[in-house]
Amino acid sequence: MIEVSYSQLCTIAQGALHIRQTPEGCRFDRFTPAQTDAFYRKAAGLGIKCTTSAGVRLDFYTDSETLKMDYAQLVCTSDWRFGYFDVYCNDSLLLHYGMPDASVPSDGTWQVRLPDGENRVQIYFPTLASFALKALFLSDGASLRPHHPQRHILLHGDSITQGYDARFPSQTYAMRLARYYDAEVFNQAIGAACFNPEVIERVTEDDPDFILIAYGTNDWQMKNAEDFRIDAQAFFHKIVETYPGVPTFQILPIWRTDLEEVSPNAGDFMECRQLLAKWASAEGITVLDNYELVPYDTDLFSDGYLHPNDEGFAFYARNLCRMLDPLLKK
Repeated sequence: MIEVSYSQLCTIAQGALHIRQTPEGCRFDRFTPAQTDAFYRKAAGLGIKCTTSAGVRLDFYTDSETLKMDYAQLVCTSDWRFGYFDVYCNDSLLLHYGMPDASVPSDGTWQVRLPDGENRVQIYFPTLASFALKALFLSDGASLRPHHPQRHILLHGDSITQGYDARFPSQTYAMRLARYYDAEVFNQAIGAACFNPEVIERVTEDDPDFILIAYGTNDWQMKNAEDFRIDAQAFFHKIVETYPGVPTFQILPIWRTDLEEVSPNAGDFMECRQLLAKWASAEGITVLDNYELVPYDTDLFSDGYLHPNDEGFAFYARNLCRMLDPLLKK
């Protein structure tokens, strides 16, 4: 078999700002060093999640008979311990492989046979775990060319946008959007994060086609009303200032079952949603308000109250695209 070179990896990777060559293998960074530092300054638990590969995938065409990957140091960065890869071939899931318990760093290899002829292959990296790609192999003499997406999407948000708690990395709402819009997604969401203008930075030379923001539910639970207002307004102002003219959308927080159990300082949940809409609109940001992006069914949430599971994300993505399509004139 032949190994895909570093320069080739750079052409087929999507969702990574930079690919670092390390002794363990290639690591795919979705944040700049300054952004990572900003998360660490808030909490070490936020900073470590910057190492995960949420939203990163390889997307290419090949006539290889076989595909093989060696990886190293696969380890989870949250309470959920799993770490999985998904391989799609011609828009169908071909392989789901990984570790149900990645609490201890581990190395591994997976291999899959591809159909005859040239195929489009997408390799989705773990959403809630970090790892190093040691090597990617194709059959001897195989061709390789990148897929060029039609759109580029920038995401800012918390755990739901990062992908909690999909076990299949291809099934998060971010990756469903990537397939639906034929888009490269830069997922800059971090589980447990709140509005923080310090994490905003221009991360690509060209403007994204649109930006999605999905903060709010953690701010409601963790902050008092004044801090919530100050941070949200500062974030909205800075994102518009950083990406002038780019269509930007704020997804209001979705239904959660523990509203009667939590005693937040920020006030009533529904009133906070209305305030978020007001602050976003004041900066020219379009508000996406669907409290039922995921239906009121606890079976669609992995924890029964907040984080969608793989099936729940199907509803989230489908309903979100229905809201976005007329606005994007797809």
